Amino acid sequence: MPKTLPASPDPGRPYIVIMSAVTLDGKLTVGRGVTSGSLGAFVTYEVVEFLHDMRASVDAVMVGGNTIVIDNPSLTVRAVDGRSPVRVIVDPEGAVPLESKVFHDKQAPTIVAVASETADERRAALRDLGVKVVVAGDGKFVNVEVLVRALAREGIRSLLIEGGATLNWLTISSGLVDELQIIKLPIVIGDRGSPGFAETPGGVEAAPAKLECTRTERLGNCMVLYCRRTE
Repeated sequence: MPKTLPASPDPGRPYIVIMSAVTLDGKLTVGRGVTSGSLGAFVTYEVVEFLHDMRASVDAVMVGGNTIVIDNPSLTVRAVDGRSPVRVIVDPEGAVPLESKVFHDKQAPTIVAVASETADERRAALRDLGVKVVVAGDGKFVNVEVLVRALAREGIRSLLIEGGATLNWLTISSGLVDELQIIKLPIVIGDRGSPGFAETPGGVEAAPAKLECTRTERLGNCMVLYCRRTE
């Protein structure tokens, strides 16, 4: 059953939740460039229902463009009853294939966030597919704070972020995340090249973001760790 989320503490942006399934050693996949579906054998149906229940509870779900390139997900609600949220794709480089499911399945509206230097031809091609294009940030990169405030003006009051690693880091380090729900899968990958839960963009130095763990919950053979950002 869809949850009722709190109102955002900042009325200028949505209430923001990050949800990620990670291995015990903090990995999102079994290797860099490998689909997150590679962990599918270790994800129980309880986990799938948990994720889809959260999707049904929010106004929008957001992922980075690389997630679409590698996984080609639909980002819809299927495992539970409920409506599918608006899909938001962060794609400053215009790298997401125009053939991706989110642009053609008509299951939910799709918004693509681009930067000011994203090619005009790319923006036009997306609009031709019926996609709403939002310019959020000067230069080559999307400014996530500008983006989430633009989403609030579109009527989006709650936002679920499903990664990947760079988008997780950008939103956490910007102090924009109200809640984290980290699903710990009972598996250890051990591969140095596998992406971790949060990673900086290339060439950007990371400053640690301190979190407060508020509770844990058993989910089949997995555990959910609930956290929030401390000021």
